[in-house]
Formats: sequence, C-alpha cells, structure tokens
Amino acid sequence: MKIILIEQQFKKIIEGIGDIYAYNKFKIEPEFSEFERKYLENIEKPEIVFRNSEITIIKNPKTLKNIGPYVRGIIDNDGNLYTEQKMKVIHKTILAILEYKKILNIEKYWQVKLPTDFITVQRIGKSNTYAIGESSYPMRTPEERVATSHLKTDWNGIPKYEDAYPIFKEFIDKAKLKNPDINFINEIIETRFWYQIWFSFKKIIYLWKFL
Repeated sequence: MKIILIEQQFKKIIEGIGDIYAYNKFKIEPEFSEFERKYLENIEKPEIVFRNSEITIIKNPKTLKNIGPYVRGIIDNDGNLYTEQKMKVIHKTILAILEYKKILNIEKYWQVKLPTDFITVQRIGKSNTYAIGESSYPMRTPEERVATSHLKTDWNGIPKYEDAYPIFKEFIDKAKLKNPDINFINEIIETRFWYQIWFSFKKIIYLWKFL
C-alpha cells in the first residue's frame, strides 16, 4: 500500500536520506535539535531505524527518559516497538517510513480491519505507558460506537470489540516481552483520557456535596 504524505513531510524525509548520504560520503554532520542530541548522548547505543532533521524513529528504546510526551509508535507482530522521539507526525507517516525501509508491508484500510502485521500506539503524556492508537476502530467499545453513531460511521462493517480485543492483546503482550521497562495497555488512548476527565469531574462533584 502506498501512503501519500503531504509534500512538506515527504520533502523532509527525502532530505533526511540525503543527510545520511552526506555524512557517509563527506562526514558532514546533519543538523539535530538539542533535544535529540541529548538523547543520543545519554542512551547506550539506541537502535535508530530512521533519522533526519525532522523525525527520529527508535526501535525498542531502553528508556523513555529523553523521549517526548504523546509520541506515536508502531508495534509489529514480533512485539518490536518503533517510536518517534518527539511528537512530530501521524501514524501514517511512520508507517510510510517503515514500509520504505522494508520493515512492514502496509495493508489498505488497516484502520478498520483486525491487525495482522502491526498495531498503532501512543504514549500517554510523559508517563511510562503506551496505549492503543485512536485510529484503531475495531478497539472502540460498544458504548463508544453508540456515542459516535451520529457521525454516520458504518460500524456494521467494522470487526466487533470482543473479536478485536484478544488480537490487540497479543501484540501488547509481545511488546511487553521485548520492552520490559515500558508499560503497554490494551485501551485506546482517547478513551482513557476522557475517562480520566470524567472520573475527576465526578470526584469534584462528590467532594462539593460535603462543602
């Protein structure tokens, strides 16, 4: 599957390949932010899958200490985590890079199918936890599907939550084995975020009754 990137993102990705060539050929150092330099200086031999002046993708990071909040990532069917270092691009862009690097083959309409080769994930803020990416429609709960029915989503054509849950869990469990210092949860990040707000609101209301 070919994923069309916006022109600016595609240009920066191609420029990144040029940066790597320039360094290998003429030892010209590419430009990186101080944030990225700090990561490379403090982490012992990170496995960098792709890097240019716009984005750095790291495979199975040893720590999240110098990785930004809400970064997006991909987990393959072997449990490997490919995460951006800073929140720069959407999942489709990361997938396009991994396909370009011949790491993954991207199936058409993957967002509405049961996963076979990969799932998308996203870090919850600055925590040590990654949750399921919000574009994973089969992982929407029955309650969420009812709540979003006004959006005219054809939920009849999307696999049921109870069928999707154990498949996504297999990816999550494999990722835990490959990345034991990172927590992975089998929940969509958006769901968890709004539930936290809702429970916080209920707690405030409860405490207000005793004031």
